[in-house]
Amino acid sequence: MPDKISFAEGAEETALAAMLAEIIESNLENGGSRVKAFRNLRSAVHINAADAGVEITLEFKKGHLTVHAGKPLPPAISIEAESATLLELTNLKIKGGLPFFFDETGRGVVKKLLRGELKIKGLLRHPLELVRLTKVLSVA
Repeated sequence: MPDKISFAEGAEETALAAMLAEIIESNLENGGSRVKAFRNLRSAVHINAADAGVEITLEFKKGHLTVHAGKPLPPAISIEAESATLLELTNLKIKGGLPFFFDETGRGVVKKLLRGELKIKGLLRHPLELVRLTKVLSVA
C-alpha cells in the first residue's frame, strides 16, 4: 500500500492539521528514514495547541495517516503545548536515528518539558513511537 495521508470530516479546515499533514507529506517525498518511520507508526497521537484552542488527532496505521479534528479516539501519545512550542518540535534535528537535544532547539524543548510548558503523555510508555513521530515531523 502506498503511503497516504487523508483527512477525516472537518479536519482539513484546521490550520494545524493542514500544516502538519503538509510537513509529513513533504518529508515522505524526500524519502529515507522518515518513510520507514512513517510506515512503522501504529498509534493515535493527540495534539492540543492550548493557546489556539485547537485539538487534532493523528491516526497512524502502517503507511497511512488519517488526520482528525478533536480527540475521536484514545491516543497512545498526547502532546499539549502552545502553538509556537509545537512548531519547535518540528525543528528538532535527528542524529543517529534519534532526536538531538544538544543544540539550541533541543535544549529549548527539554527546558519546556521540565517547566511543564510542554506536556507529553505516553513518553515513557511509548518511547519508540515518539521517536518515530519525531522523525516523521522533523523538518531539520
